Amino acid sequence: MQSKNGTSGNPITFTNYQDEVVELNGTEEITSSWTQHSGNIYKTTLSADIWQLFVDDDMMISARWPNATAWDGFWDNTVYWGHGTSSDSDGTQYDNPHDSVDLAGEGKSFAGGMAVLNVGNWKSWARVINSHTSGSNHFTYDAIGGGYKTQWETHRYFLECKLNMLDAEKEWFYDDGTNVLYLWAPGGGSPSGTIEGKTLSYAFDVDDCDYIVIDGLDFFATTFKFSESSQITVENCDLLYPSYSKRMLGDT
Repeated sequence: MQSKNGTSGNPITFTNYQDEVVELNGTEEITSSWTQHSGNIYKTTLSADIWQLFVDDDMMISARWPNATAWDGFWDNTVYWGHGTSSDSDGTQYDNPHDSVDLAGEGKSFAGGMAVLNVGNWKSWARVINSHTSGSNHFTYDAIGGGYKTQWETHRYFLECKLNMLDAEKEWFYDDGTNVLYLWAPGGGSPSGTIEGKTLSYAFDVDDCDYIVIDGLDFFATTFKFSESSQITVENCDLLYPSYSKRMLGDT
């Protein structure tokens, strides 16, 4: 919506009718047939790109290394992230093995995947893995520049978004070059239940508007965006999984 204005006494209001439950859903249901790719990994072809996946409203996990479960495992960078070494430099990340986390020991090339790099103290960046060879303890990426910190003891990272990282239940990978979705479904076997992929970032994308009210609407896997707007009210709304990165599509 663009250049629409209410007034203080008469705002433009989007609300539920007679207290009905209204959910704005940013996903599309995936109903195409599945075929076995390997073991518990199944695949299907989509007609539109997705960047987040749900099975029966439960969020699946982007194929990643080291493996981690939602939600606590995502953020436990002591156990579930790789650790840096004194050889680290901006553009090259080395791995210091710990617990069962050992990049070289994986015996796989992760080139072309995505690295999430916490190498700026409280700041993190996403970068495409430019080069990595099987059995190597380091990989390269486009340098970060300003913000990169040389205190390697605090460097943490994880990798995701490549098919050969898909090795655990609830993990998934989408190949945007072939439009093929791969999934290790909950419980294993051929995926079943309601399977949905995120296709919409914003249910409301509002620009240059004043006096707008969103009241009593629920959001699933989508949210709202207001630009160059004022006097905006959002109330009595529940938001579940409102935002998610597009790293699966190569967006850093």
